[in-house]
Amino acid sequence: MAHEVKFRIPDEWEKNWRRLVEISGKSEQELVLDLIEDEVTLMATKEEKDSYDRMESAAREVHKHLGREGLEQFSKEVRLLAKKLVEEAGVIE
Repeated sequence: MAHEVKFRIPDEWEKNWRRLVEISGKSEQELVLDLIEDEVTLMATKEEKDSYDRMESAAREVHKHLGREGLEQFSKEVRLLAKKLVEEAGVIE
């Protein structure tokens, strides 16, 4: 079900908003939906980046305290965990 949202462009943005609509070649509604979609994509990308950053931080911590061999073991364990998660989700790899 669609959700209707009404909003007002502040007067100081009006000129730039009109230019953006003109440049995009889209209706205001299409442009707003595209901007929202872009923002949602950025949010998802940030969450993914944060996840990768946590994994990298964990790997660095293991390497710092357990050395190269510990890092190798860690990477093998992570790979096994990833495979298990994919299998449990029913995704064939």
